[in-house]
Amino acid sequence: MRNKNIKPYTKKNGTRAYKFKVYLGSDPITGKRIETTRRGFKTAREAQRALDRLRVDYDKNGWRNGNELNVKTVDDLFNAWFEAKKGNVKNTSLSTYQVPYVKHLKPVLGNIKLDKLSPYILQKTLNNLGKKYSNMVRFTRTLNMLFRYAVKMEIMTTNPMDKVDRPKGKESAHADQVNYYNKEELTNFLKTVKENGDFKKYAYFRLLAYTGMRRGESLALSWGDFDLENKTIDINKNIVYDSLEKQTKITTPKTKTSKRVLFLDDKTVSVLQKWHLEQSKWIMRHGFIYHGDKQPIFQSTSNGFCPSETANKWLSLLYKKFPQKKIGVHGFRHTHASLLFESGATIKEVQDRLGHATSKETLDIYAHVMESRRSGTGERFAKYMGN
Repeated sequence: MRNKNIKPYTKKNGTRAYKFKVYLGSDPITGKRIETTRRGFKTAREAQRALDRLRVDYDKNGWRNGNELNVKTVDDLFNAWFEAKKGNVKNTSLSTYQVPYVKHLKPVLGNIKLDKLSPYILQKTLNNLGKKYSNMVRFTRTLNMLFRYAVKMEIMTTNPMDKVDRPKGKESAHADQVNYYNKEELTNFLKTVKENGDFKKYAYFRLLAYTGMRRGESLALSWGDFDLENKTIDINKNIVYDSLEKQTKITTPKTKTSKRVLFLDDKTVSVLQKWHLEQSKWIMRHGFIYHGDKQPIFQSTSNGFCPSETANKWLSLLYKKFPQKKIGVHGFRHTHASLLFESGATIKEVQDRLGHATSKETLDIYAHVMESRRSGTGERFAKYMGN
């Protein structure tokens, strides 16, 4: 015989499901009735098991619904999580969750009460976002983070995202675009910039292409990081834009493995030496003070560190002035990795040089390189055989 608290209902998609509303007792502090509702169960038996677990948990531990945090809606939950994390993690890490939540998720989900939230609502929200955006990971990651926190803090008993599928997302307009240069393309790009552009940009993009460092790492470099005698450059800081404080900051590297010392080839060392001389002339000409070891290698117009978007502007200007195949600034990092693999470097060597935290990131690039080479495999074999 079915429990009278368990009732069937029809979901918006037309499927039948079960829910229950149950009285558990009274709040020992406020004296108010404690009632809760759960929904989304496929069968009455599944709903009964959840109801039994809820009653056992209440009898054993009392009522735990996040009242201490006054968390009732999705927005309340995000604010509670944000306050808990603020000061314990970098602002840049917080912003990777804050931006997609505030701009895209809050307008749709913010006012929904947690006890009314269902996997169906979340799935529908993500499906709609998938029609507009290609990068769906940022949305699913943010929601999973929120509801895992809610379960951990005993605000919610389950994570509704466990039953949600990540949509594929809208196909990117650049999905088929190869975002790196082959050997000939890189040589042509650097030659063009060197002969027709300014030497600062040539030195910058040569360093990117021949080290594979990240944009923020390269713009955070100072001359004290460059060891001429040992031909190395020390990656020990990062330029980021703090969206919470709305300013550019120098922080520690992205991950522990991002902090590394890279060996440079003789030509790149020579280019940096020449740029050092050119920069000194520029500083004197504009009446700035040279800051010794703390002097930025690639200075801004005010002789400070450049904001991270500066590199994008430099590249955009170069492409506008000298039309050719376009790749993003990050594409030079991909280019370096690809050419390392072409030269015979191992996955471990490439991982260490790029500062990847896991080999998966390196393997993804390796797979990309191998895929692009697959079409020419038969032709290479025929040439080798001589027919």
